[in-house]
Amino acid sequence: MLILDGCFIIEFLYMFQYKDRRDEDDPIFQYGYIQSQLFHDLMLFENQIPFFIVDRLFNMIKINNGDNDIYSLIWSLLQNSIFRVEDLPEVPILGHHLLGIVHDIQCSSFATIFSQMATGNPDNMVNINSAVEPKEAGISFKKSEGDSFFHIEFKNKTMIIPEWEFSDSTESLFRNLIAYEYYLTGSPRKLVTYYVFFMHCLVNSPEDAKLLRLSGIISNFLGSDEMVYHVINQLGKNIFNIVNHRCLRLWNIRMATLRRQYLNSPWALISVFAATFLLVLAIIQATFAILSYFMKLEVPANDA
Repeated sequence: MLILDGCFIIEFLYMFQYKDRRDEDDPIFQYGYIQSQLFHDLMLFENQIPFFIVDRLFNMIKINNGDNDIYSLIWSLLQNSIFRVEDLPEVPILGHHLLGIVHDIQCSSFATIFSQMATGNPDNMVNINSAVEPKEAGISFKKSEGDSFFHIEFKNKTMIIPEWEFSDSTESLFRNLIAYEYYLTGSPRKLVTYYVFFMHCLVNSPEDAKLLRLSGIISNFLGSDEMVYHVINQLGKNIFNIVNHRCLRLWNIRMATLRRQYLNSPWALISVFAATFLLVLAIIQATFAILSYFMKLEVPANDA
């Protein structure tokens, strides 16, 4: 199954780049919506296969078209996605699979800038006001012309944000990129998560989406500002669900550690209960002592 899927991915990437090699009745490239659906399926977190398999297969059947590695074919696909990727990154691509490579290439252009910033706990997020409120306070919005999708600046009371294109595949792609950041990489630099949470705070209503669209920051192919607001709102909820799930997992891990280290035998269990019982008795004793002290202070005052 892995070999079959790997061969299909290579053939799809190859035909995507070299249009002259396609058959006239090709069932995939004959209709644009099928390509879009296929790109959607390739980016699903649960559909990923180890990328070293695709790389090995490509090296076995390497085609003499100037393609030195599989990444040259991926590059063509990225240029036609919702991301604005200008150049292939100079840093090594370490993605475990196709979704990871898309994430790494997109985030690599921002790696230098981000490395100079202070990093903290990715789960500690600070809320900000929606787009309409800063505008009422004299803050304007402007589309960024930079290369990085995540490079957001604030200069001279102007918030400069890269353009975000909304299409049918936007929500699914970002959901899977966020899942990749939380469940696979283990890196604290969750750029997609940070960006989506930032936009979730900015877009609190369709009016916020309209304001950013008129500023050139949102490019809407969904049909209405209401739809854009709905997509961003759902992505924001998805982040909160993942963070809550992680916290629940950490709690379950700690409870399992407690059971393994302190409740793994009858004698250990008795010791824990005994210590807990003595602690409760000590708290009760201290409470009664404090109450008795205050009652003695009140008795002379009542007699007087």
